[in-house]
Amino acid sequence: MQSAFFIKPVDANIRVRKQSPLISHKDINISKKLVIIALLMFLMDACEKDPHISLEISIVNRTADTISLNLLPQPEYIIYPDFYQYCDSKQDPYPGPFGEVSSDLEPESEKSLFSSENIDQEPYSVATRVFESISISIHNGQKNIYFSVDTAIGYSENLYDSTSMWDYEVLRFSEPDQIRSNPQEIHSYTFAISTEKIEY
Repeated sequence: MQSAFFIKPVDANIRVRKQSPLISHKDINISKKLVIIALLMFLMDACEKDPHISLEISIVNRTADTISLNLLPQPEYIIYPDFYQYCDSKQDPYPGPFGEVSSDLEPESEKSLFSSENIDQEPYSVATRVFESISISIHNGQKNIYFSVDTAIGYSENLYDSTSMWDYEVLRFSEPDQIRSNPQEIHSYTFAISTEKIEY
């Protein structure tokens, strides 16, 4: 007698459950992003810029009054009637940035006159090369100071002279952009207009 066997029909509604992987595609994508970020940070550190080194001359108002400053640039530095070439950067093939020839300085405020990438020069030499003269008005014109290469009127010291007193300071800071910081090193020379040196 032959034995009979039966094949149990497969239920069409039964679905095979797949085992979830230990690491999902989402986790893999996040890991890739983290690796890319770490790589970019490494490259930015490896390519950190050397500081941009420059020299800057300025005037600071040490009086108790607002002073009016008027600059007369040398002809080759005049850009527009009211503006002059402020720096001699070799990185920019076009003249600029521009500086204003006239401005007001409140007490204890400072104005940068010129910036140069050549730090091996004296501040009075830079002033001589860039400006024909510098004049200052105090008390709404009641007192005037005038500086030129050969003359100082109304002030006991001439900023164009090799014996003039300039305050020297090295400033180091960074100017951050969207990718990395741009370190700066400025050799700053400041000439002070002070009450005790004004000649009435």
